This record gives sequence, C-alpha cells and structure tokens, in this order.
Amino acid sequence: MTNLALMKIAGYLYDNNISFELLIDPNQSIDKYDYIYMSKVFTFTPYPSLYTEAGEARNKFIIGGTGN
Repeated sequence: MTNLALMKIAGYLYDNNISFELLIDPNQSIDKYDYIYMSKVFTFTPYPSLYTEAGEARNKFIIGGTGN
C-alpha cells in the first residue's frame, strides 16, 4: 500500500515527465531501475524481500519514514 510521502514523490515525477512505476511483485527484477523509493511507517514492519534480497543493489533504495 502506498502512503502520502510516496504519492507526493510520484506526483513530482509525473509533473516533471519522469517515468515511474509501482513495484508490487516482490520477485520483480530491479536491474532496470535507477532508484527505488520505499517508506516505512512502523518500526515493526519488516522490510520487503525486494529489499532484503537485493544484495549490492541495495544502494538503489531510498528509504524514509518514521519506521525506518
């Protein structure tokens, strides 16, 4: 589920004609992406497997939120 911060980032990208997409499938390849924005609201929420199994590609993730 998306949250307000991610929706604002999506709005900025849309307004500036920068392509973006919502990643839902945890098994999706992240090779084609330059950045992946992720937000956590609660500290007890686990990180998704898309992040935990990224290995060296974790540097593509920009993570924010109060639960980070």
